[in-house]
Amino acid sequence: MACYHLVMTSEMTIVPASALSVDDLLSVFNAAYASYYYPIYLTRHSFQDLVAKEHVDLDSSVAAIANHRAVGLGLLGMRGSRGWVGGMGVIPDYRRKGIARRMLKTLIDEARMNRLNRLVLEVIVDNVKAIILYKENGFITERELIVLTLSGNRVATGETLPEGITIRALDDLSLEATQQRQPCAWQREIYAGNISDLAGMAAYWQGAGTPVGVCLFSCDGNRGSIYELTGDNTDIGMGLLNNLLDTYPQSGFTYLNVDEKDPLLHELYRAGFSDYARQYEMALQLT
Repeated sequence: MACYHLVMTSEMTIVPASALSVDDLLSVFNAAYASYYYPIYLTRHSFQDLVAKEHVDLDSSVAAIANHRAVGLGLLGMRGSRGWVGGMGVIPDYRRKGIARRMLKTLIDEARMNRLNRLVLEVIVDNVKAIILYKENGFITERELIVLTLSGNRVATGETLPEGITIRALDDLSLEATQQRQPCAWQREIYAGNISDLAGMAAYWQGAGTPVGVCLFSCDGNRGSIYELTGDNTDIGMGLLNNLLDTYPQSGFTYLNVDEKDPLLHELYRAGFSDYARQYEMALQLT
């Protein structure tokens, strides 16, 4: 358990998120994000799934309590010496009272007490007030990330893999196997099979032992998520995508937080993907 201290004012108390029940945490999360730029609603299962996938430490995460109720929430994920701030939100009636500022400062203190050397977060590009808050606390914008979506019932891309390339199921989910061309955003990082339904395919030149393209994804037959799509060239990357879409022809897909400089971005648009949201990835160096 993290070494935690309470932050109290005459109107509000900051406590560890673990002091609240899952149902209370879920209630404040959904209330805070119901009127967000892109409304988010989580079930009990999807909230617990978020906590597990993003390595959220509820002892080091925070909740704001006012008038005997939870009015704000901020989550802290930790992987080694790196941290991620997510789920930062305050319910509408309690906004513009400095609660988000106090929660963020407490999360930064928690990160330092846990000896993290770097914190990252994502913020919608239109959320000017939040961006100002993060900058005032030392966060610097590093890049723009795009949430892409693709509907089902689409037209096939028609892309095929170059001659001499074969596809195999990917059984090694190490960072060496993925060979990511751009540093992956926090919510797309793959750690120790943390995503139970993760699947993958890799492209190989015949007779070669090193993949020249990788597609990591999950799909339940209705909706799917792409976690990584890379290739030594555009043809390989898009050939892998086409293989995925042929396998799940009726499924829609989300590709979360794609770097604006991703070499496949233009081709993804051509294949029918469109922007759902744009976010800034911001980072705070703690050491």
